Amino acid sequence: MRTMRRAVGAIRVSRMRDASTSPEVQEDKIKGWCQLHDAELAGIAVDKDVSGKGVSPWEREDLGKWMSRPQDFDVLVATKLDRVCRDAMEFFRLIVWAKENKIAVVFIMDGIDLSTPGGEMAAKILAVVAEWDWNRIRENTLDGQQKAISQGRFKGAIAPFGYRQVKETRDGITGTWLVPDENLVGIVREMVARVTAGRESVASIARDLNQRGIPVPADAHRIRMGRPSKGAQWRSSNIVRALRSRNLLGEYTTNDNSTLRDETGLPIAKAEPLVSRQEYSDLQKALDKISRKKEANRPSSSEYQGVIVCGGCGKPYYHLLSHGKGTYRCSSVDRGASCGNRSVRADVIREQLDSSFRTAFDGMPMLRRVVSPAEDHSEDIAALTEELDNLTGNLARVKPGSTAAEATLRLIESREESLQALRSLPERRERVEWLETGEDLTSVWDGLSDAERGLFLRDHEVKLYFRHPRGSDDVSMLVMWGRLDEMREALASRSA
Repeated sequence: MRTMRRAVGAIRVSRMRDASTSPEVQEDKIKGWCQLHDAELAGIAVDKDVSGKGVSPWEREDLGKWMSRPQDFDVLVATKLDRVCRDAMEFFRLIVWAKENKIAVVFIMDGIDLSTPGGEMAAKILAVVAEWDWNRIRENTLDGQQKAISQGRFKGAIAPFGYRQVKETRDGITGTWLVPDENLVGIVREMVARVTAGRESVASIARDLNQRGIPVPADAHRIRMGRPSKGAQWRSSNIVRALRSRNLLGEYTTNDNSTLRDETGLPIAKAEPLVSRQEYSDLQKALDKISRKKEANRPSSSEYQGVIVCGGCGKPYYHLLSHGKGTYRCSSVDRGASCGNRSVRADVIREQLDSSFRTAFDGMPMLRRVVSPAEDHSEDIAALTEELDNLTGNLARVKPGSTAAEATLRLIESREESLQALRSLPERRERVEWLETGEDLTSVWDGLSDAERGLFLRDHEVKLYFRHPRGSDDVSMLVMWGRLDEMREALASRSA
């Protein structure tokens, strides 16, 4: 009695597929082959969203488990060679592996059985053709993406938060474009304003958005597509991610959030910006401040790093542990050229700052610094002016009356209108006000932990300059109070 061969089916589905490569169709063909050839189906390995190029059969999540256990089956079956691999070298490796482990490899629709000499030769030829075909598809895909990006069309599955996709024709080009989503633009601008103002934490903003039922970006996309929301929640991390993105400026970006530029060096726009460049710049400064505060509140961070400065070379002092005790040392030591200034114990710095603070501000009222940001459109004006210069240069290089010339003229006209509108907007300088809080500085200081004191000093741009040269007994510490001096001057001007 003949023993039935044990077969394993290999199914692969890439991100771009048609009905003929669906998992169900592949599985039906594999089961039909097993019935026709009296083979027992020991298992089916299904790998979805996996490219046949760059991911070998041994590295695939499901198939790889079977490839590591060749003793558990006799035949590897796939509908076509490219369902297993599209790389010629990987295929030749598969042939060697199959021979060493006495595994028959069958590609149903290609009519190939590697256990026969003719099948092996035909498969080698097919492997080379499959690799060439994959490279051709990849090149065509990249060319299409680059062309779409250069035209300002949107290439992606989910619109960035604050935008929605529309299919329309612009300047004779039909495709998918991004436009501001009227249901979300107000939310985006609210988030920008609240974070920039700095009066509340990002976590509290997240809680408020969740209570109001504002959808996160992925759920907003599902709702636009007519699908049910998954109820995902806003968190500090996804708010910061959305507000860090240069998508707010309507720019195409690289993986590291850098601006993608065309051959003239100009940013490639994919949509109308949701904020101005000045607003984006102010927002990033506010997020940087939040990040510094978060870092300072971590248990492992040192209290006064960023406050202490070397009185010899002007470089910052950093914190380190020595024999279980905290010390601060000049960063010139790690740069290979020590300035000769000595280290200082953390407790010495702590006592000096506490004593100096009480002497300088005993009984002084605490004021809160409120900044009304400047209205300055110089960055936007400079960017538009540069773009107009480049467009004018491009116009001189194209044939007069051509489609390219007409399109360039329309762009120049649009940019000139925008430039004129920007120049007509009022400008004002940054205004700083000091408002009373009803507290005094020393009471506020007493209520702070060491880590909070360090953050307080950094926020007020306080610096302590430490000087103790090696071989000398002379030690000096000078505190520059930064914005606390501004606070003192504001109080003095009120009483004058």
